[in-house]
Amino acid sequence: NFNQSVKIPQSAINVQNAFMGCGKLNSKIDFSEVTAQNLNAYGMFSQCSNFNQQIVLPNIINSAYMFTGCSKFNQKIELPRTITNASGMFFNCIVFNQPMTISEVINNTSNMFNNCTRFNSPVEIQGNNKYKGARREEILSRLIISRLNSVFTRRLLSVLFRSSE
Repeated sequence: NFNQSVKIPQSAINVQNAFMGCGKLNSKIDFSEVTAQNLNAYGMFSQCSNFNQQIVLPNIINSAYMFTGCSKFNQKIELPRTITNASGMFFNCIVFNQPMTISEVINNTSNMFNNCTRFNSPVEIQGNNKYKGARREEILSRLIISRLNSVFTRRLLSVLFRSSE
């Protein structure tokens, strides 16, 4: 199984499923030279069960299912403001528990933290709060989580409702 450091080339615009299923992958992935303003990273590390490396994301627009099944992934990650789709991004990342800033630009966050059983870190929503005045059910359906009783959900809702008062 593949487990080598990789430097993503400057011209990369689509790294969809690039390392999908590389169960032993736990090497540095370097995005430092990527200049694209619209990188597609859908499923890039999907099912890389050993992956747990610090990663600096470039201007990604699609990070859906990027870390799905990365059961050992627990690194602080900064989401670029260019992401519009983060659906299922950390799905089944069972040990993931890092603070997160979510840009209001993200249109799709459905199941973003589904089955992240240890996730209870703070979440900050950046930018103008498009959820101001929204009903609780509307926020949940727009936003994220299938674990409606999770500590994360309660924290997120308290932040949203505090900022909408």
